[in-house]
Order: sequence, then structure tokens, then C-alpha cells
Amino acid sequence: MSAYFDIYMSPPQEDGQISIHPRLVHPSRSDSREMMQQISEETTLTPADMKATFSAVAGFLQNQLIQGGSVNIEGIGSFRVVPHFVRPKHKGDKVTGKDVRVKRIVFTPDPVLRYNVVNRTTFERRGARHSTTMNETKSVLLLREYFQEHDYITVAEFEVLAHTTETSSRRLLNGLVRKEHLLPKRAGRTILYQANRYHYPQNL
Repeated sequence: MSAYFDIYMSPPQEDGQISIHPRLVHPSRSDSREMMQQISEETTLTPADMKATFSAVAGFLQNQLIQGGSVNIEGIGSFRVVPHFVRPKHKGDKVTGKDVRVKRIVFTPDPVLRYNVVNRTTFERRGARHSTTMNETKSVLLLREYFQEHDYITVAEFEVLAHTTETSSRRLLNGLVRKEHLLPKRAGRTILYQANRYHYPQNL
């Protein structure tokens, strides 16, 4: 089995050079229901057993992270929170717990998982026979699918979704803000681009 990719071009740089990058084509998406079904077929656990287990694992993970702890799940990876100040602080400033928030949750894959994915994944070209550019129209198509399951997206998340550079991602997202497709909201130092549900309705 292979992962399928196509090639797209970034906008020309100041020196006139055009970079090309691989982009996954129709990557598969699995959810917990598929995982529970497969595990139940390979073990004596029922889907109901797995659902209860998943719920307990999620609760344990949440409680540990809320307390500032880290959680390592063997074979999968570890989770931890990274704190930051809500506003810039300087030496000598009074600091209380109200000045600190969670910046992000960091996931670090298990070394064995990372090794296997990196070394066993093979790629095959599929799609157009020519390079494509990530433009506003294609961004909208990607976001329509993304916003079926999410309410907002960050620049970093769009980079992964569209396989673009940070500069291109920011330019495309801000272009959609100007057209009122997206509604920017600041969360600490991060800008959350919320979906305007008029343009990105959810399938109920």
C-alpha cells in the first residue's frame, strides 16, 4: 500500500525561483469507530468495551494535562502542555497564575512508531500530470471539508492541510478574511481563523 501525492508550486520568490512541494492526494481519514471495529475483530473486546476504554483514556489524559503532567502511551507517544504568558512579561514584573495560559498541547510520537512510519511509508504519484498551485479556490475546497469537523484553523494547521509555507498560508487565510470567509480571533499570540458558517455550512 502506498500514500499518494501530487506536486504543487509555491508563488514565485523575489529571485524569481519557483519551489515545488509534494502534497498528499485524498489522504484516508479514520475515526475511533473504525479503530474500535478493527480492534474488536482482532481481540475479545467488544466495540462497547473499546468505547468505554477510549473514554477512560481520554479522561485520564485530560486530567493529567490539566495538572501540568505529561502522559506517555507506549507505542503511540507522549503528550504534554506548554505554558506561556498571556501578555509579555519582563524581569521584576509581578506574576500570578492568572498571567499564564496553555499555549499548546505537544504530541511527541513514540520512537518505534516514528521509525516505522518514516521508514515503511512509500509514495506514489497520482493526480494531474502537471504541477498545480495552491490558490484561493483550492483553499476554499480544502477548508470546506476541514470545517465539517472543526470550527477554526491556525496558520500552522493550514500549512499541514495545504502543504504550503507559513508565508503562503498566512497570505491565503488573510485573503479569505478580507472576503469574510474567515473570522480572525486572537488567542494569546495565536490567531484562530474561525469558519464563517454562511460560506462553510456543516452537514448535519
